[in-house]
Amino acid sequence: MTAPNTAVQTHCLCHGSWRCPLLEYFVEWDRDLDMGLETMTPLEYFVAWVAAEVSDCGAPLPETVALVEDIVVEYVTDLAHKAQDMGSKRGKITVEDFLYQIRKDFPKLNRCRELLSMQEEVKQAKKAFEMDVEKLASIE
Repeated sequence: MTAPNTAVQTHCLCHGSWRCPLLEYFVEWDRDLDMGLETMTPLEYFVAWVAAEVSDCGAPLPETVALVEDIVVEYVTDLAHKAQDMGSKRGKITVEDFLYQIRKDFPKLNRCRELLSMQEEVKQAKKAFEMDVEKLASIE
């Protein structure tokens, strides 16, 4: 497989490396639909990919992708500003500020709680693994 285009050569947050299987999948998908990955931002590309995967029509119109991207950016920005307003009273923003903002949207709230608990499990597993490696190093 060839290297991804520069539009998606960013550090992958989900895998913590520069080589991301999800991004490589996007590149393969783009070759199949010929949507012009090199002209899209990573968010536009993800929106286009999701829209194409859930529809029967194939590639979405660029105007549709741009509109959905604008809606997503506006929503996330608004959510961050509201959380910042709450956090400014204490001097810092916490995860609870974001959870409070989505408290009435139960599917989002439950998904966030699930992801936070999984993050904690991964953190504990990494800590246990590091301790095991340190014990093995001290034995040798």
